[in-house]
Amino acid sequence: MPLYQQSNTTNRVFSITTELKIPRPLELETEPKTLGEQLRRRRIEQGLQQKEVAARLGVTTSTVWNWEHGWRIGGRYGPRIVGWLAGDSAKAAEMEMPGDGAMCSTK
Repeated sequence: MPLYQQSNTTNRVFSITTELKIPRPLELETEPKTLGEQLRRRRIEQGLQQKEVAARLGVTTSTVWNWEHGWRIGGRYGPRIVGWLAGDSAKAAEMEMPGDGAMCSTK
């Protein structure tokens, strides 16, 4: 929105422009060490919210949050997550999961 300065004979229009710089998230600066960190990094790179990733993986939003913050990932969800991380979200969503299997530690 221009700012106006009035003088005796003319009106002058001034325009102020500034560049907005948003810092890059730390998750994109460091190498992920766990499956949960990889999940979070991929989500941020794709500009997705946790609820969008949760819908693609067939889990709740709180489950995605838990995984991203170091909680254990159930063995039955590992193949879905790996499929999504590999870029095959359709295959990840359709993949048949075995019953409650072993737990995959994220640490």
